[in-house]
Amino acid sequence: MKNANHTGRAKTTLLTIKLMGAPFAVCTAWALLAGACATTSETASKKAVQSHSENVAFTEHPRIDGSSTELNGTLQRYVAYAMENSKTLEAQFNRWKAGVYRISRARRLPDPVISYAFYISQVETRVGPQRQKVSIRQTFPWPTRLSAGADAASARSKSQQKQFDALAISIATSVEQIYWRLWEIRESIQVQKTHETVLAGLSESANALLATGRIDLSDQQQIDLTRARVADSISKLDEQQIQKEAELRALIAAPPKTPIPITSKPNLNPVVLDEEALLTGVKTHPSLQKYMELARSSSLEARREATERYPDFTIGLDWIETGDAQAPATPDSGKDALIAGISVSIPLWQRNVQQSVDAFHADEQAYVADGQAATDLAVSAYYQTLSRVRDAERRIALYEKTLVPQAETVFESVLGAYVGGRGSAASTLLAQQDLLALRLQLISAQADYLTQIAALKNLVGRELSDVRPERSIQKGDTP
Repeated sequence: MKNANHTGRAKTTLLTIKLMGAPFAVCTAWALLAGACATTSETASKKAVQSHSENVAFTEHPRIDGSSTELNGTLQRYVAYAMENSKTLEAQFNRWKAGVYRISRARRLPDPVISYAFYISQVETRVGPQRQKVSIRQTFPWPTRLSAGADAASARSKSQQKQFDALAISIATSVEQIYWRLWEIRESIQVQKTHETVLAGLSESANALLATGRIDLSDQQQIDLTRARVADSISKLDEQQIQKEAELRALIAAPPKTPIPITSKPNLNPVVLDEEALLTGVKTHPSLQKYMELARSSSLEARREATERYPDFTIGLDWIETGDAQAPATPDSGKDALIAGISVSIPLWQRNVQQSVDAFHADEQAYVADGQAATDLAVSAYYQTLSRVRDAERRIALYEKTLVPQAETVFESVLGAYVGGRGSAASTLLAQQDLLALRLQLISAQADYLTQIAALKNLVGRELSDVRPERSIQKGDTP
């Protein structure tokens, strides 16, 4: 009897599905559009992280050998090495990648629910007893809830991307600044050693003059004292060099005791800058754009939360297995029941939803305010850095063209007089100390210029050569 009813049950099932065709078609299309399809922002985020994954290859373990071809001493190679090995940068990249992977979760539909029920007390019907039931349910949220949630997650991932970009710029700047400070220390050591050699020669001349009685022993002692002080300064600089090398190794994630050669020649030519173009770069720096993305994310979260005011829709299908009827020759005996249904939720907590929406808008305003505050600080730092660049240019020109040449002339004149027995040790040592101090100040001004140019590139977010020059920085320029 049950087999004879298969055709009837199939016809009933087809009729039921046909009657429910419109609701099922609407919900299916709803699911495809709202839950199954990636948004434009999600697609763009995935392409961006994929592009960086192909271009940035982080090493899994520290390099064993950082010398020779690995670190050839050029600034560019140190920066590239840091980009490849920095664990801080790798961590931020993975945060960005994790944010991109979380986008699809935001647009994910609720899982379907399958339930089974067994009739302990069977319900007797005309066509037979109902013995068990299998049900399936699928809930579909209001469609813009999923798309807005995905867009909000995309904005959050973009903020992580901006932080990654800003961190890469910051690391490159730090490498460059430490590099030139290390160059300053090594140049200062060479200048100190040159003056130590001069003092050694002066000490020999003093010994000869002392033997002939042309100078007092105090002159010899003053020269030796000055020489000892220079030797102490060299030892101090040697320790500073060790410290800077360790700092650079840590920044680029190089193994301990990796040789740190310095081979790049400093470019000390004055830079012609377009201040307005640079200021635009400062205001569009990735570290500031992240606040815009966070604000946009909160705005989209508010939009997503607002959809809680609207109902969710649930469609379901129930199959009830029916046994054979007790009465013989009963029409449709043992016919199973197939039930299709749809339900709608009733949003009751409207005030609570509104408060949640207001909370996200408050977050949005907070991010906007944070971004404005960070922009004000960046603009202030920009003009301060411009002033330091101008000051370093002025000092370099003064020491290089005026003070150091004059001190060299004075020292040579006094030294010649002293060797000839016409001058005093005190005046000779004073001239030597002035020359040494001015040479060291010149090197310091050059290092200040190089590090401030690096700081300016960090604030602008790109190479200064990429900015179209229109006029040079003028003293007295103000915001």
